[in-house]
Amino acid sequence: MQLQGPIINMGTLSRSYRTWRRVYSVESEEGEALLQQFISTRKDLPIYKQFPRFTTERLAGGTIIKRSDNQQSEVRGAVSSGLYHYHVAVGGTFDHLHAGHKLLLTATALILEPVASHLNSQQRSLTIGITGDALLKNKKYPEFLESWEERQQAVCEFLAAIISYEKPQQASYPSERYSNEGPNGKAIHHKFANHLTIKCVEISDPYGPTVTDKTITALIVSGETRSGGKAVNEKRREKGWPELEVFEVDVLDAGSLDETASQEGFQDKISSTEIRKRLHARVPNIA
Repeated sequence: MQLQGPIINMGTLSRSYRTWRRVYSVESEEGEALLQQFISTRKDLPIYKQFPRFTTERLAGGTIIKRSDNQQSEVRGAVSSGLYHYHVAVGGTFDHLHAGHKLLLTATALILEPVASHLNSQQRSLTIGITGDALLKNKKYPEFLESWEERQQAVCEFLAAIISYEKPQQASYPSERYSNEGPNGKAIHHKFANHLTIKCVEISDPYGPTVTDKTITALIVSGETRSGGKAVNEKRREKGWPELEVFEVDVLDAGSLDETASQEGFQDKISSTEIRKRLHARVPNIA
């Protein structure tokens, strides 16, 4: 059984064959200890000298909580109602994948039941509903919209980055394409270790696969799409299906940041429309 993210131990992280330009740690005694553990373990890798060097930066504030082994079973209650979710869904446009999207996708991966030795044959799925190109034609600056193929690739690559910590030559994930008639017929399924499948599905309505796939048990929404979760459960009740457990993820608001961070336009960095607007502004006007 292979350890998968997004929750991993320090050894797995430091011994992975990934490269970093900068490593951050919390400015505290515990944070310094974790940083030194990371660096020490990293240096023990046989090909350490082949890696590009990274810089370290210590950030003020923050708290590190150490948890003993006998607390492992208590973690689930802090995240959900205690239900086990083996098929979790999220939806969005995911155009020009930005920090807000990444927070939403990370939360989706966190809700999925992690690998467990006693359940290592259990099939697990992340379904990512990605808005089809036809529904985006009225978006602002449509000429700078990424295609569905580009968006699904960015989503999969990000999820792979937080899930798979294998060596590069081992980190392959076969894909299967589906193109069926009817809603949610176009999809790409990416197969990972430990019976995990990431399903990127083209959606053409507000519900997506949440009302066509009964096996989904949890839905991740943002503050902006909260009403969508209610609508999905109404549809599932009409079909006689169990309701989904809905988890809401709020992205940090720019107003809660310090003045310097706000001036840098944090809010603009988590808006696909603003990204397309900036791209549009770079194109010279042709008289």
